[in-house]
Amino acid sequence: MMGKKITLITGALGDIGFASAKRMATMGMKVILSDIQPESDGQNAVNQIIADGGQAQYIKADVSDRAEVDSMMDRIYSEHGCLDICFSNAGVVTNTAFLEVTEAQWDFVLGVNLKGAFNMGQSAARRMVEQKTRGKIVFTGSFVQDVPHAFNSHYCASKGGLVMLAKTMALELAQHGITVNLIAPGVVDGGLSKQEMLEKPHLRPIYAKSVPLGTMQSPDQVADVVEFLVSNQSDYLTGTTVRADGGCSLFKFGME
Repeated sequence: MMGKKITLITGALGDIGFASAKRMATMGMKVILSDIQPESDGQNAVNQIIADGGQAQYIKADVSDRAEVDSMMDRIYSEHGCLDICFSNAGVVTNTAFLEVTEAQWDFVLGVNLKGAFNMGQSAARRMVEQKTRGKIVFTGSFVQDVPHAFNSHYCASKGGLVMLAKTMALELAQHGITVNLIAPGVVDGGLSKQEMLEKPHLRPIYAKSVPLGTMQSPDQVADVVEFLVSNQSDYLTGTTVRADGGCSLFKFGME
């Protein structure tokens, strides 16, 4: 057991976020779930964790809005006195051919996936440094941070930028005992991937065929790696991506 560490998870009402939140609660952490969904939805998620014996609360916030992020951090420190782990997981995607990507789509995806990660990482790190907390910051990347994926130029760019953001943060924050790492999932049968396949069912067999291990990834399998990255077992790991992608990054995702 890790003790009652205070853990913040963004995008916490999505499949990956909620699977990770439940896992961290079972590790003995007090979990703060954050998302842009209504308070009622957040409270339903909190109630599920509490029903299973965990501790949790919900704070609604938009990670692309720095004022909302800072306000959330202020509330966490006011109510709990510290933040030990920040899992910046919120993300969005719009599947559009490069020639058709609009400025609004570009700004939306980069605003959440990259600017949102910057907002979360800097806001959390500043407070960890002030409080002399040897904290952990974890970002959700993607196998497409290294492998081009047709019709997702803006999403790939956001995740590729996130890699260098995390590495630079890791380098600068190491002196404060703060680690920064990423998990890069593959084709997850949940979250954004599941939404895409519901909208375009013809993609499911293509995606499944593109995973060398032969099956799509469950949110719980992502949470397995998140559990490692927020545990004491990862204390000597920083600036690193754990590619938990079933081998997806071994292939080029082309224009099937």
